[in-house]
Amino acid sequence: MMGEKSTIELSDTKRRSVGLGSAADEVVAIRQLWERMANRALENAGSDARIDSRSLKAQGLDREATMHLGPVASDMERRGKASDRGDGNRQVGVVSRNPRNFRHGREASTGAD
Repeated sequence: MMGEKSTIELSDTKRRSVGLGSAADEVVAIRQLWERMANRALENAGSDARIDSRSLKAQGLDREATMHLGPVASDMERRGKASDRGDGNRQVGVVSRNPRNFRHGREASTGAD
């Protein structure tokens, strides 16, 4: 016998009937929580790197998203062997590092100039 569904698996109609918001809202909240936790860990480790849970568009970034590598391509890349997906992501990285490919970065999303 299977157990009950977790709340994230429920339809939005069922979620509303038990007093919950939409699944999409829950996913956004989880992503924001992960952003805060990861950035705190990065800061504690002395790293200047930060993550942002918002979409590239919401961040005001005008660049192509990278593709998830998956376990096979990740293993190839770790062993120093190029993969098609890794090659594609490296190409996105080359394009993204060119400042002319960005509108205004984070400033566009915050309204700061």
